[in-house]
Amino acid sequence: MRFFQAIPFNQVKDFTTTSFGLIIAYLLPGLVALLGVSAWWDKLRAVLQSLFSAQVDGGLLVSVGTCALVIGLFLNVLRWLTFENIICKKYKVSPNVFSNSQNSEKLQSFLMVIEETFRYHQFYGSIAILTPFLYMSWVRHVYPEILHDSVFLSTTFVFVLLEFLFCWLPYEAACGAAEAPRIAAAYKRRVMRNGVRALQLVLIPLYFIVLKYHFGSLAGRYRLLAVTLVFIIGGISIAANAIAAQRRYSERANNLAGA
Repeated sequence: MRFFQAIPFNQVKDFTTTSFGLIIAYLLPGLVALLGVSAWWDKLRAVLQSLFSAQVDGGLLVSVGTCALVIGLFLNVLRWLTFENIICKKYKVSPNVFSNSQNSEKLQSFLMVIEETFRYHQFYGSIAILTPFLYMSWVRHVYPEILHDSVFLSTTFVFVLLEFLFCWLPYEAACGAAEAPRIAAAYKRRVMRNGVRALQLVLIPLYFIVLKYHFGSLAGRYRLLAVTLVFIIGGISIAANAIAAQRRYSERANNLAGA
């Protein structure tokens, strides 16, 4: 009790906020990755199952948590390469943020911006990168024979790219008109806007038609197709949240610095 009385309330609050941000940014993506790996490694699956048992070994819990943290750190590198250097390249934080944060209040505000926006970008970005691997892990666990079907995998890959492109174009036109003038100018046309929206919907039945032609019949594969569609839509939605979180982070940080 004396220990908690010796710590000011605001420091406990900051510690809790920072810890929660680090958990969602690094630890949770690492745990999700371990769940995906368990579909390929029976020993890891047994270890994870033991964690949900009534008697949990403390050393095992620490070991799994450490592995998840290391994996989360590596995923953060891939997230940085994919989002901050390619997809969200224009959403940069001005160097003035650090030089203008010498005031303790501004520094505390900047740290809160990181915890409330950037940590969520890290989480969503890492999960978006993990989504294809998680899907392959699910297929490996439920439909292992599909992993050898190159036509199905290539068709699904093309469908994902096209859906992501037609979902990204409207967002890019609305949020990055200055950085992408050609996309914004083309999207101002009503025909272009309606065409992009129509293609988002048309691609789904077209995808099923191609697979029906490939398989001959979709009987017995509706579960596979439904889960595939859920993974695709979910992955695109998670990536969109990662982009939006990075945008909010850069806007708030730059406004805080007066950039």
